[in-house]
Amino acid sequence: MQLSATKPGSVRRRLAAAACVLVGATATPVDAIEVSSANLVYSESNRVTVLETRGSLRADFGDRNTLTILTTFDSLTGASPNGAVPSPLPQVFTRASGGGSYTMPPGETPVDDSFEDTRIAGSASLARSLGRMTTMNLGASYSTEFDYESVGIDARIAHDVFQRNTTLSLGLSRSFDTVDPVGGPPVPLATMRRGGLPQPKAEGPEHKAVTDAVIGVTQVVDAVTLVQMNYAFHHSSGYLTDPYKLVSVVQAEDAVSPGTPFEYVYEKRPGSRTKHALYGRAKRALDLDVLDVSYRYLWDDWGVRSHTIEGRYHWEATSAHGLEPQLRYYRQVAADFFAYHLVDGAEKPVNVSADARLADLHSWTAALQYRYRFTGGSRLAARLGYYRQDGDGPTDTPFGAMKDRDLFPTLNAIISQISFTIGW
Repeated sequence: MQLSATKPGSVRRRLAAAACVLVGATATPVDAIEVSSANLVYSESNRVTVLETRGSLRADFGDRNTLTILTTFDSLTGASPNGAVPSPLPQVFTRASGGGSYTMPPGETPVDDSFEDTRIAGSASLARSLGRMTTMNLGASYSTEFDYESVGIDARIAHDVFQRNTTLSLGLSRSFDTVDPVGGPPVPLATMRRGGLPQPKAEGPEHKAVTDAVIGVTQVVDAVTLVQMNYAFHHSSGYLTDPYKLVSVVQAEDAVSPGTPFEYVYEKRPGSRTKHALYGRAKRALDLDVLDVSYRYLWDDWGVRSHTIEGRYHWEATSAHGLEPQLRYYRQVAADFFAYHLVDGAEKPVNVSADARLADLHSWTAALQYRYRFTGGSRLAARLGYYRQDGDGPTDTPFGAMKDRDLFPTLNAIISQISFTIGW
């Protein structure tokens, strides 16, 4: 059936009926239907490529009663760093399944070139008016991939005060995740064995639970200025280790080949993590344009501290065309248990990870988005961005083979996205 041969009202009624069936509600008149789709490509230089497709359906039943359904499909392929450091000698690593191996040439950062995953996710949320000043949003989500599954629920309430110039909000969410790594979860801090030999694996799957809470205030300062402030709390417990990351054990300074890796152990992270974040954002209209700036400070009980500064400028070139340049800066202090490597003969720590995402690092994102608004209200947006990430170097002094090795090579990535929204 072609939509062009169907009356808009008929399409709206059919979508509304389908939406109401999904939430067990009685079909009611719909004031507006909006359908969006977006495709994103994230490509790291010589590493991971992510292809993502998103779809959304938003049905507005009037009086701030809205149903939103989201779907996401992700495909990841390429080479992912396994956590080991470069070596002046060839390095052989066992694949996660334990049935094969791969070899890295001398001097290169070890990556697993068999990295591949697919994720399918969906969520539904229903916003309902609880009076002229209050809105509640209830939602549920589910995602699944080859070795991971997550089920979550969330709720949010927003209340307007002071002649609707101030909005107070509270959001809560809870998810329950199952981790079932390829080959089983490795025994933490156990030594990786050569391919073909039984690996030190525990019985799986593993589980974790995640709780998030957000308290926010949005304030209308004047006719052209809006300010938002949030405090976010996050707590996760259970299996938080990355089962595919290794830590190199290098020879000591007084050894024959100091700083040269000779074995690898599986990482181990704490069984819980609590994070806090303060977030502030301000928007100011400059005639038809809008300046949008934000700042976030995050800290947790793993020792991670981060600062994020972001600025956007919404430039309305004409009533139909718009441009939005974006610049984002991020800086992070490493987790307490992060280490580029361990040294042979030294006592093993309780927790250790060489995952670059937990290291001292900083990154830049620069992007430009083009927007086009069609006469009927539909919208097209295309975005192109560049991402660069650099490590801030090890806190200790590299020795031996480590002196001439780049333990945190620069990461460059290109981000492209195109989205289309149509409404009735």
